[in-house]
Amino acid sequence: CLVGSEMCIRDRCYRLWNEEQHQRLIEHDQAEILTNDLSSFLLEACMWGAKITDFSLIDMPSEAQITQAHSVLMGLQIVDENLQVSLHGKAVHRLGSQVHIGTMLLKSRQLSPAHQSLACALAVLLEEKDPMGNQAGSLCYERLTLLQQQKNHSLWRGIRQWHKKLECKLTPWPLEDTAVLLGFAFPHWIGKASGAARYALVNGTGAQLLEHDPLIGQDWLAVGNMLLTDSCLLYTSPSPRDRQKS
Repeated sequence: CLVGSEMCIRDRCYRLWNEEQHQRLIEHDQAEILTNDLSSFLLEACMWGAKITDFSLIDMPSEAQITQAHSVLMGLQIVDENLQVSLHGKAVHRLGSQVHIGTMLLKSRQLSPAHQSLACALAVLLEEKDPMGNQAGSLCYERLTLLQQQKNHSLWRGIRQWHKKLECKLTPWPLEDTAVLLGFAFPHWIGKASGAARYALVNGTGAQLLEHDPLIGQDWLAVGNMLLTDSCLLYTSPSPRDRQKS
């Protein structure tokens, strides 16, 4: 039998890597709470009038993580500097979604029903497995076009569920405004080109497009997802200004 990267034969276990590699391995995977975005967890705590440090957690997040989550919630206008939840924040909490997606779903309604319909599709794209794979490039437009062409795709179940929950009609999507909606969800991930395929993000970090991505050369990008292990951008859309130039 094979267990992970180990081979078990008659009660013996053989490692499929050398001793040098074995010495570099960590004893176990790090707890997700120590690496994941805590913004949704922090909102939940704020709704209870509590702090994350009030909970008896096996692994307590660092102060830097909590500060970062607070900054994200403030950027989304969900809480203020004193961690008081806004009306918008309470509406996001009622949706039961991740805070970035909830913000996009609600703010898109202010533009038009068509924009909210598009937001429903983007929400599912951000939550589910990429229907095209990252080798297809990072452009959201291609994924959305695929969904428009394949109404029997499995992702449509989630899209219809969001339409039903928001009492939103399914209308033609204004794909030209995809970047605007991603900006609603991830204002801290708006990126400006800083050389070659690299981008400087609003939150002070950097990221890059995968090699041969069709969006290389765009001055500005709105980012919806990225491979955090090496900060590669996965779901992006060019700004309206760049789209007009191209």
